[in-house]
Amino acid sequence: MAYHTFIPTEFKHDEKDASYINQFNVLLRLSKGEGGFLENWNGAGPFFQDDGDEAEAWDIIWEDLATKDEIVNVVHWLETLTQDDVGWRIERIKTSVEVFKTLASKKLAEDEDLNKTLRSCGSLLEYTSEEIRNNQEPQGPVFQAFRQDPSSIKWATDEAVAALSVPEGQKNIIPYASKSYVITQVRKPCDDKTACFDGLLAYASDKLKDDKEVVKAAVGTYGKALRYASEELRNDRDIVLVAVTQDGLALEYASEWCQSQYDIVDTAIQQNGWAIHFASNELQKRLEKKAKELFDKQWS
Repeated sequence: MAYHTFIPTEFKHDEKDASYINQFNVLLRLSKGEGGFLENWNGAGPFFQDDGDEAEAWDIIWEDLATKDEIVNVVHWLETLTQDDVGWRIERIKTSVEVFKTLASKKLAEDEDLNKTLRSCGSLLEYTSEEIRNNQEPQGPVFQAFRQDPSSIKWATDEAVAALSVPEGQKNIIPYASKSYVITQVRKPCDDKTACFDGLLAYASDKLKDDKEVVKAAVGTYGKALRYASEELRNDRDIVLVAVTQDGLALEYASEWCQSQYDIVDTAIQQNGWAIHFASNELQKRLEKKAKELFDKQWS
């Protein structure tokens, strides 16, 4: 399999990349027999010789649900390649990726049983129309895609995601949802029995746990959600102040630096005197009497 025609030598030693390259070659060979298009492709043009070849390849691929799932992964992988990876061939690769996207969109628009297709390959939701991605029917295409591949909901609208009703609750939606959707959800008092005690930030992606806007929204409702924030944001004065204002005991999850800042600790004990136990040794000594008085008053 001559993947060296468009992938530099170093990629041959990466197991994941090699797997994707092999899958892509297999997909292309489906329409032209053993040789495939990449065997003789030198970067001078698209992978396919003409529109007929493209249509023939995709028609065959479309019949195999497992292959469709593979091609979506491979297309996403190809999109991560840069000019440094593949040199001057990058524009040709981009062109061929767009061909697959266009063909997928066309096939899905013509699909008479779209729910069945998405139930078998949820990631194809990416290539559906905006109307489909905004479908809010209880058992509609967004639901079918989500059940097969939860990460596919990143292609759905927030309105469609909000309409999802799944037994597992929000904890299985939040990891894959958009930033705007997550912000809306973490601001709400949590009535989801499957969610953690301190709100839904626990289930957000690492990227969103490191997003100041998301974390600020979360700790404004559940101060102790600070425990799920990134290390950097647990060291952020603004974020920690919001958290301890809502729940003084959130100080436990702040960085050592924040636990040594007078204004932060003072804010925390004003909300809950017991928070003094999470302050630095120096501030515990300075504020011990005040914290005890506040605690006695708060719990009398």
